[in-house]
Amino acid sequence: MEKFPDIDIKTRFLVLSLDAGWTSTRISDQLQVSLRTIQDWMKKTNQGKDIRKVGEGRGKKASIPSTLKDKIARQGREAPLKSSTRKIGIKYDIGKSSSNRILIEKGFEYKKVESVYKLDDFQRNERINFCKDMTKWRGRKIHQTFFSDETGFWLSEVYNKKAWQKLNHKVTIEKPKKDVKINVWGAISSNGATSLEIFTCNLKAPKYQEILETHFQEMQELYEGDFYFQHDNHKSHKAVESWMDNYGFNKIKFPSYSPDLSPIENIWATLKESVAKDQPKSERQLVKSIRLNWAKITSVEKLRPYLENLYTRYKLCIDIEGEIVDY
Repeated sequence: MEKFPDIDIKTRFLVLSLDAGWTSTRISDQLQVSLRTIQDWMKKTNQGKDIRKVGEGRGKKASIPSTLKDKIARQGREAPLKSSTRKIGIKYDIGKSSSNRILIEKGFEYKKVESVYKLDDFQRNERINFCKDMTKWRGRKIHQTFFSDETGFWLSEVYNKKAWQKLNHKVTIEKPKKDVKINVWGAISSNGATSLEIFTCNLKAPKYQEILETHFQEMQELYEGDFYFQHDNHKSHKAVESWMDNYGFNKIKFPSYSPDLSPIENIWATLKESVAKDQPKSERQLVKSIRLNWAKITSVEKLRPYLENLYTRYKLCIDIEGEIVDY
């Protein structure tokens, strides 16, 4: 069947069912059509019906009034988690596919929801104070700060999970024989980035202190000694803050639950996308890909867009009274 990709799906079904004598399950797998639909076509075919003909009353669908479309869109806005196409169809006596089509027409997209932490008054005030401090003197402090963080890469997860595929041709990927996790630490600034620290152990205070000692000189060289340093409130970070003060780090007090206020979160997303394109198959390949892609995306020119919008992001956070900012 692959030789005739332009033949319509129902004709292909008839050939496989009547001429080749395939089972409904095998046809369903081959045509990527639900088993229930295939079984329905088989039943009608056995009754002598031509499934390719559109039955009476099944031609052009009745148009749905714009007022009803507006009601469906309003429900999608006001109760997004409760607005499945099935429930909308039942409520307004229309088909599930019609509900789906209307929501798309009205600018909705069915995608994964984002989990966010509900901030209390104290946390919002912390965020506002941080943003006010960072935006003083037209955001001078933003451009004197290293934003640091850690993240992890599982070998089994760093690959593109979607690909364009023809109907009867599945794109496959090779799974690693042994899964491994690689942890990384890095810091970015307007003057450049540190080299990437790669490790496999869990991040505890002694390891974190070792990382900071290793990369302190890099940060000094990029700023000729004077820079600010940001990290989040991870327990391993808090455990070494007294040592950091004595060692020479000029720390910034960073608010809790605020990944949206650190540009390195966006860098991690870009890095993971880049590594996924390399499709590493071993720990060695994974580490190599991480290092090469970090170097590519952290040149001063590549970092500029991630840092230039921080002033606007912090101002927005102040304007919305410390709530989470889309990043």
